[in-house]
Order: sequence, then C-alpha cells, then structure tokens
Amino acid sequence: MKNQKIITCWLPGWASDFSPWNDLISQRFPRWEHHFASYSDLLNHSDDLSALPILSKSQVVIAWSLGSLIALQNAPLWKAEQKLVLLSPFTNFCEGKGAWPPRILQMMERKVKDDPLQVLTDFSHQLGPIKPDDKKLWLQNALEYSPTSLTLGLEYLRTQKTDIPKHNIAAEIYLLAGEEDKIVASSLGQNLATELKVKQHKILPASGHWPLNNAFLDAIEFIEKQIC
Repeated sequence: MKNQKIITCWLPGWASDFSPWNDLISQRFPRWEHHFASYSDLLNHSDDLSALPILSKSQVVIAWSLGSLIALQNAPLWKAEQKLVLLSPFTNFCEGKGAWPPRILQMMERKVKDDPLQVLTDFSHQLGPIKPDDKKLWLQNALEYSPTSLTLGLEYLRTQKTDIPKHNIAAEIYLLAGEEDKIVASSLGQNLATELKVKQHKILPASGHWPLNNAFLDAIEFIEKQIC
C-alpha cells in the first residue's frame, strides 16, 4: 500500500454527509482516495451495503455513529484485507450506560416532521466540541434532507441493534470515541471493544461526537500511517 492511493469510503451519521469537508479530509489524508456515501445512500442500503459498489473496492471504511451501526449490521460484507474504522460506535443506541431513552427519539420523530430546523439545531448543540463554521455547515447540509428521511434515521437508531460474534467480522477493526460525547457515550464503545477483536481502541480526551476535530483527525492519521 506504500506507493498507491488507498481507496477509502466514509459512511456518515444521522442527517450527515462528509462530502462538504472533502477539502479538509483530502488535505489531512492525501495518500487516500476518498469516497463519501450520502446519508440517503446509507439508509436506502442499510440492509445490504454491498449495493454500494465502492465498498467492495475500499481498502479502508470509516463509519461514524449511525454509519458504524449499519457497518456492524453488515458484518459478513467486510473482508480480511479491509480496515474498518468506527467513530463513536455502538451496537444499541438505546441500551447501556449513557444510552438515549427510546421516548426521547420518539419525541424527536414526532417533532422533526413539523419543525426539522428546531430538532436539527438542538442536535447540533450536542455535537461539540465543534468549530462554529463546521456546526453551521453541518446544519445547512442536514436541512437538505426531508423530514421523512430524518424520521427514518431516528426510527432506525431507536429500533435497530446488532449482536456481532467475534468471528463474523474479518476486517481489521479500529474504534475511536470522544470522551465527552453527549450523543454516543464512550462507554458504549468500550462495551463494543469487549465484544470484538479490535486492532486499536482509543477514547479521545476533550472530544465529543464531532468526528472532524483535531483529536479525531490525529487519531485517524495515526491509523493511516500504520496501514500505508
């Protein structure tokens, strides 16, 4: 992998898309060829990510939050030569220490149909630490998704969970979580680390849910140097 571009696919979280940060990501990881699955792609193919052709070609898959859950649910898809980097990972969004009560998500599902701006704004306040410009850009992008699409994502978080035996994921696994994450408690990642055979598990101090702050990017860069 030393002298060629590493094909890398990014799977987003709820109401999210990494593509607006293409310049930042490409500058930080120039040895990787970046591809960004959209939030809509993720939901539409959640039952079978093999419908996204780029994933079978990807040597590295970076999945954030909701994307990490869907990646885990597609466990048989991943091959031994692939690297699976899970950011703010969990197997059950509504169970475990620090998990969200289902009633909160149900309330969000009802409200997002009538007032998506308020729901998304409230959610954005939980992303930090995050730069104001990044927060504004995330919100602008999230508002492009229909209330129906946003509701489906919330329903997915509320109702879906996965139990993954160690032998079911052939890929090399890396787990990264923010110590101050208000959306996915780092303890949920710790639980996952005990269930999976992982290459590396890091809890990043002074970091929350937002995966493109310096601590997350530095940790991903460390992984990049190991595998390139």
